[in-house]
Amino acid sequence: MAKKFVSWRRVSTFKQNRSGLGLEAQKEIIKYFIEREKGEWVADYEECYTGKELSGCVELHKAMEHAKKDGAILIIAKSDRFRNTAEALKIYEEMGDGNIMFCDLPATDKFTLTLFFALAEREALLVSIRTKQALAVKKAQGYNLGASNEKYRLNYMLKPEEQKEKEIAKRAETKRKRFQDSKDTQVMFRILRRVFPDATKGEPTNWAWGKIGTKGKNKDKIFQSMIDYQEMDETGTLFKRWDFNADERTRQQKLSAYLITLRKSVKNVG
Repeated sequence: MAKKFVSWRRVSTFKQNRSGLGLEAQKEIIKYFIEREKGEWVADYEECYTGKELSGCVELHKAMEHAKKDGAILIIAKSDRFRNTAEALKIYEEMGDGNIMFCDLPATDKFTLTLFFALAEREALLVSIRTKQALAVKKAQGYNLGASNEKYRLNYMLKPEEQKEKEIAKRAETKRKRFQDSKDTQVMFRILRRVFPDATKGEPTNWAWGKIGTKGKNKDKIFQSMIDYQEMDETGTLFKRWDFNADERTRQQKLSAYLITLRKSVKNVG
C-alpha cells in the first residue's frame, strides 16, 4: 500500500506570499520526494505567518490533524519553517516516530533533528556575533549606520499608498528585466529549447511551461547542457553560482526552484 502524505508549507512575509515563489518552490520539493517514495499526496496546507508563537500556525495544526486522521505522514519541505529545536521537537513528538518528514532531513528521527537544529542555532549565533563585530568596526571608523537613511524612510512613509505601489511595481519590473537579460537566463532559454522542443515554440511567454520540468532524464539533460555551455564560455561567469558536483537531491531542488522563478519572470507573475 502506498504511503499517504499531507503537506504543510509556510512563508513568513506577505511579500513572499504575494509572489508565490517561496510556496511554489516548497511545493516542487515536496512533490519530488513524494514521487520518489511512490506515495499519495492526499492534502496540502499553506499559510503566511509572521508571529512568534507556534500555536498561531493554524494551517499547520489542520495539517497535523488531517495526517493523524488519515494515517498519513506530515511532510514539510524545509526544517527551517521552525525557529528552533524546541518547536521542531514539539511537533515531532506530537506526530510520533515515522509520521513526520522534512525533505532536507529525509531520515528524520529525534536524534538527527536535535543535532541538526543545535548546529543551525550555533551557526546563527556565530553569524550574529560576526555581524555585530563588523558593525562595531564600521561605527568606530566613522560610518553612519542608519541615521542618514531616516530622511528617506520618513519621505517614503509620507507617500500615498498608490505611489508606493507604483514604486514597488517599478522596482519589481526592473529586477525582472535584469534577470531576463542576464547571460544565465538567455543560455537557459537555449537549453530548454534543446531539451523540450515541442513545448518551446515561439517566444518564452507562449511556451507550454507545464510540460517543462525535471522528471525522468530531463534533469540530467539540462545539467549536461549547462555544463557544455559553461565549458564553452570564455568569460568564466556563466552559471557561476551552480555547483554541478553537489548531491543529486540538492541539485534537483535548486533546478526545480530555478525553473519556477524562470517561468514566473516570463509570465510576469507576482
